[in-house]
Amino acid sequence: MLMLVGTAASVPFDTGAPPAQGEGDAPYTVDDIVVTGSRIPEPAADAVVATEVITREEIERSGAANASDLLEEHPGIQVPRSFRGAGVRIQGLESKHILVLVDGVRVAGRIDGVVDLNRFTAEDIERVEIVKGPSSALYGSDAVGGVINIITRAAGDGLQAEARAAYGSFDSLDLSALVGGSLGDWSGRLSAGWHQVDSYDLDPSTPATSASGFGELNVAGRVAYALSKGSRVRARVRYL
Repeated sequence: MLMLVGTAASVPFDTGAPPAQGEGDAPYTVDDIVVTGSRIPEPAADAVVATEVITREEIERSGAANASDLLEEHPGIQVPRSFRGAGVRIQGLESKHILVLVDGVRVAGRIDGVVDLNRFTAEDIERVEIVKGPSSALYGSDAVGGVINIITRAAGDGLQAEARAAYGSFDSLDLSALVGGSLGDWSGRLSAGWHQVDSYDLDPSTPATSASGFGELNVAGRVAYALSKGSRVRARVRYL
């Protein structure tokens, strides 16, 4: 388990409004900005390290419930599922060789090398950046097979709330909830989830069980205050 707290002050941000267009101007478009391949924000088309992006629009069209469902449909990625949860495999390399980040921060709580992707609900994801291939120079030895960076959503206008529950084999239980919103210059978002699986025994003739039971709690929160039109203060807390 790990508690991570981060703050950022006076950070420029995009207001989301394109510049004014005159008659005859070409339609205004915004390229995807990626950070995972080089840790420097840059247009995806110009990135030195090839970075694939699953956008928010694609997430909504996919109907995925969580990150594992989403990545399972992405070319070149496999999502093996076991009692440890849903891992990820890229170019034949197992989960222990794939680094999973959330908002650029390394995710703790691996079980036998697997970060359970079921813990991250699709509703809480703004986009996913995927780097296939060795990234050890930037991220260390656990990024030999690639990096998956899950970028979470900022709070929207008004109040947002959602809850999910799922029950499956081996008494597996997945619970998740989120609430968020904005008021004046303040905005915030809080999400929490619980995932558990009971132990089971495929061979009762032996004294050992085939797999041990476990439970995981994850909580994530972010709050932001707009200082002016071009800057804001942000704080994030994550417990995994």
